[in-house]
Amino acid sequence: MREYSSADPAIVKLTIPALANACERAGRFPDAVRWYEEAQRRWPSDARAADWLYNAAIWREGVGDDAGALRDWQTWLKQYRSRPDAAKIAFNVGVILERQKDFRRAAEHWSSFHREWAGAATAGQLLLARYKQGLALRELKAPEAATVLADVPQRYARLAEADKAAAPLIDAAAHACFLAVEPSFSDFMAIHFRYLRQADLVYVLKVKNTRIARLLSAYGEVIAVGSPRWSEAAFARIGEAYRNFNKGLLDAPMPRGLDPEQQELYRSTLESQALPLEDKAVEAFAKAIAISRTTGVYSEWVVKAQDLLREYQPDAYGDVHRPGFAESAPTRPVAPELTGGP
Repeated sequence: MREYSSADPAIVKLTIPALANACERAGRFPDAVRWYEEAQRRWPSDARAADWLYNAAIWREGVGDDAGALRDWQTWLKQYRSRPDAAKIAFNVGVILERQKDFRRAAEHWSSFHREWAGAATAGQLLLARYKQGLALRELKAPEAATVLADVPQRYARLAEADKAAAPLIDAAAHACFLAVEPSFSDFMAIHFRYLRQADLVYVLKVKNTRIARLLSAYGEVIAVGSPRWSEAAFARIGEAYRNFNKGLLDAPMPRGLDPEQQELYRSTLESQALPLEDKAVEAFAKAIAISRTTGVYSEWVVKAQDLLREYQPDAYGDVHRPGFAESAPTRPVAPELTGGP
């Protein structure tokens, strides 16, 4: 091409795509990208032009050039948005913005995805776009994040049964459900028993019992979706809640005005209430670990469950290895199973 820049245009049009293909097969991906982009730039109306630019963008992603890939995908959408795979390309633009941690642009992109591609995207793509919009808004600490994420389980419930089996959709719905419970979990963990009046302790005990029942119900909904990772997370949180309840009772101060006999009775009563909570914590942590063994999904929540379970059963597990967790591990649904009431 350098030596014959004035060659017959028809020959040039054959040569440049051939060079791109040859570089691709030879593993010279930066050169392949350059020639594919050159071909598309010269002949944007050619029937193969969209594929040339597609290949260039794919290889830019492959070599880690997200900025270059983003430019190519955006050019592709401007020039070829009428093609049937355009919604898929638009979705990929949002994924790249996420990888770049440009959460403001990502949130705007996912919001516009619903407006621009509602007629072309699948129901699953629209659900994931809503989910990803909610996650980006969470990163920005935007107040509307919770409302956006609350829409995800509702969309999942309206999917066709065949679509509900898709692992990314299962994980998105379960994660959105899980995030909705987190404020209630934090509120529960903040309830303490550090009161010196017996009436206050009795009142707080009732509140804590009511709150843990609500948590069990909410985490039951997370588990029912069938995501291994977020079922592990839900059981780990249930275990943490029971552990917190157990330790709070055992560490509660002695109320004022009790004689020695009353103090002994009071402490015995607290311990009798605390012991079943310890058993339930152990059970929940064990269930989180069991899901990992059944499904092969080993998440950070399993590590947490193992760490906390070893407080009660020091010899149950050896040293916990902490591998790097994949963003989206292979997943298959798990049958709903929930620890019993408090």
